[in-house]
Amino acid sequence: MKGVAVPLVVLGLFGRSKKAEKPVKAEKGAFIRCPACRKELHRTIPRCPYCSAFLEIVCPNCDRTTNRSLSACPYCGKPFKESR
Repeated sequence: MKGVAVPLVVLGLFGRSKKAEKPVKAEKGAFIRCPACRKELHRTIPRCPYCSAFLEIVCPNCDRTTNRSLSACPYCGKPFKESR
């Protein structure tokens, strides 16, 4: 019996198998809770898709827009509890 020709695809050398992708790790601090409905959301979303609450607030002291889940303005340091 002479040599048997085996296609390379059968051997798995040139198959189109997908490589296992590494799972994407969530960045620490990348998620916040909506102050209205308490659902977990990515911090870059300006409005909650579940309850439509705005997740950004304008600081009454320096007029800069920042995340509503913070307790104080990161720019001027004024607490938001007074303005709520």
